[in-house]
Amino acid sequence: MQPHSPPFSQVGVDYFGPLMVKRFRKTETRYGCLFTCLVTRAVHIEVAHSLETDSYIMALPRMMARRGKPQRILSDNGTNFVGADRELKKCLENWNQEKVQGQMVQEGIEWRFNPPAAPHFGGVWERLVFSCKRAIKAVVGKQVLTDEVLLTVMAEVEGLLNSRPITHGGTD
Repeated sequence: MQPHSPPFSQVGVDYFGPLMVKRFRKTETRYGCLFTCLVTRAVHIEVAHSLETDSYIMALPRMMARRGKPQRILSDNGTNFVGADRELKKCLENWNQEKVQGQMVQEGIEWRFNPPAAPHFGGVWERLVFSCKRAIKAVVGKQVLTDEVLLTVMAEVEGLLNSRPITHGGTD
């Protein structure tokens, strides 16, 4: 990582959830997609409507429109979510990694997956996911929200996480 690169040029990404939303009379699941700058540790959160590859491919341009295009993205590959929800693990293992990497090549972005047996490689974003989930639980509790309220809560949680001192996270 380059210490003086712009924010969000080196990004770690992880999913969390499920988050329950009420849509008309049905309850549906949503997921948080947390992007963290690996240089400053700033956070950007998007709401993903599913764990499918296409949902992530739609979340990434939304992040890039606000934060700029990253040079490199790092993430878990889905097999190291040992203690995570069974549905989350199952869906992330089934991600079409070739399709995601192909989309990233078109954008000029390098995508790297962590080794399967090394969950500590993603410690930076795993800690931020924990902080995000804790803030959501404090605000929402067990309420079922609408999509619009969930978007507002995510924006507020993002603001809360970014209100901590954000500094250069690497070494010179």
